[in-house]
Formats: sequence, C-alpha cells, structure tokens
Amino acid sequence: MGKSETTQSDRIRTNGNTPGQLEVTIAPIRYVSFFIALSIFVIFWSIGVLAALSWIPALIIFFLLCQQSQLPHEHCTQVLSKLASDWPMLLLTFGIWVPVWCLVGTVIVRVWLYYIWGRERVVATPHCLSIELVIPWFHQVRRFNIMELSNLRFSPEPLPVQSRNLYGSWKFLETMLGFDRGSIAVEYLKETYRFGIALSEAEALSVVSTIDEFLEKVDEKSRYSKQ
Repeated sequence: MGKSETTQSDRIRTNGNTPGQLEVTIAPIRYVSFFIALSIFVIFWSIGVLAALSWIPALIIFFLLCQQSQLPHEHCTQVLSKLASDWPMLLLTFGIWVPVWCLVGTVIVRVWLYYIWGRERVVATPHCLSIELVIPWFHQVRRFNIMELSNLRFSPEPLPVQSRNLYGSWKFLETMLGFDRGSIAVEYLKETYRFGIALSEAEALSVVSTIDEFLEKVDEKSRYSKQ
C-alpha cells in the first residue's frame, strides 16, 4: 500500500502512504430527495428554535424595564396578568415543546451535516484500530486494541426494536438515521461494533479485505484474530 488509491467504489478511498498505518475514508451515500427534505426541515427547525428562544431575552428585558419603572405601571400589570393566566401554555411550550423540538432537531441536523461534510475514517495500525465519525461539531471516535479484536466481516445489521425509555428512543432514532449501524462488524471484548454506513456488500468486502491485507503485513503478535 505505497500509494493512495480509489477502490471499486467512489465512496471509499484508501491511503497507505504513512508507514505502519492504513487509512480508509468512507464518504456518505447521498440521496438528493432525502437531502432536500432534510434541508427544508433544518430551515423550519432553526426558525422555530429562534422564535421560541427569542421570548426569553424579550421577557428579561421587559421585567427589567418594569422593575426600573421605564414602562407604564398599568402596562406592566396587564402583561403580567396575561402571563399568569397563560402559564399552562407557557409550561407546555417551554417545558415540553421546545426541549423536544431541540432534541429531535439536533439529531436531524447531525444527519444533515453528515450528508454535507461528514465521513467515516478508519485508521489501522499494528496496535490500534480507530473508527471516527467525522461531522462538524459532532466528532465521534472509537478506538480498539488490535489484540482484542476479532472476526472483522461483512454483516449488515437488521433494523432495531424500539426501546420504551428515552435513551433507547434516542438511540433508535440515531440508528434508523444511519449512526451506530454499518455493513461491517467486528467483535471487541465480547461486544459487536459496526461501521461502514450503508455500504453495499461489494464495498464492505473491499474494506474488510483492505484492512486484512494490511494487518497481515504487521507483527503477528499484534494482529487481531480473523475468527
């Protein structure tokens, strides 16, 4: 692996220029219609968040002006009475709707950023395999000791069963959107980890073969077990 090369897929690039290191970069698969839908959602999500959050500084300024008698007392009293009578709606908006809207939107924005600038970066050395999900502001890295790795293989994951708790629902949404899924699986400390989002069988086998070939050239004591 003495040069950079493109594998059989334009999504996958390998680089073996650095001695003792192999780098495999996997670009996202892009569907134009899905990207347009995500972009529309991100625009409306941003408008909704800004509109909701703009009430907070507005209310703070209003209270300060009333406290300093910069506004007519009757006007302050009228507004405060209105707010007091509308507290259930305020609680629903700022206590439930805004947090949920921000939470769900953050996941969608993460996917949107992945579609534009994201990539998976797999780096293999004689002692470590690192898998990076490179997304602006959402960088995620997992590192594995080669000696504890085994059974790198093509193994597409079936769709998960939705969990009933909040954390499980968040992970279910991320999984359905592509993260924590992949066509390549590897065993590490009795757990299965995946990468290679939406790779076809041919693409996944190409990546597995490339990593295997690299590891076969390094010290046998530091290489992971294929089985």
